[in-house]
Amino acid sequence: MLVVLDTNVIISALLVDVGKPARVLDMVVKSYFSDGQIRLCCNEIIIAEYMDVVNRPRLASKMVASGAIVTVDLLMDISISFLPISSDIQMPDETDRIFYDTAKGCGAILITGNLKHYPNESWIMNPSDFLEYQALI
Repeated sequence: MLVVLDTNVIISALLVDVGKPARVLDMVVKSYFSDGQIRLCCNEIIIAEYMDVVNRPRLASKMVASGAIVTVDLLMDISISFLPISSDIQMPDETDRIFYDTAKGCGAILITGNLKHYPNESWIMNPSDFLEYQALI
């Protein structure tokens, strides 16, 4: 199964290591090193977005403490790189388009904490829904 992780899931996981976003991130990383059942799909644009956010001044000290740069580097190393063709679907926030297009293009589940930023699609889930879905398969 392929997944795309929205930046808000990564940041939440790095800030609170016991929440549902952290469980999702942990599943992705552990799966890569064990059974490969869950694979991260991303690209240089998504990685650059992750890096931009973890380096923002208001988050920087918390991100250093959480090992954010190392985590983002690891995600880049373990991910399947996929650069999509840009869609023309209406998006409330254009910076979310790359996540939507990447997930749609590679047939992945998009995991986000901001469902309102995306069209209502069955393959777009919040961390809670993804964890429930994962438990069923």
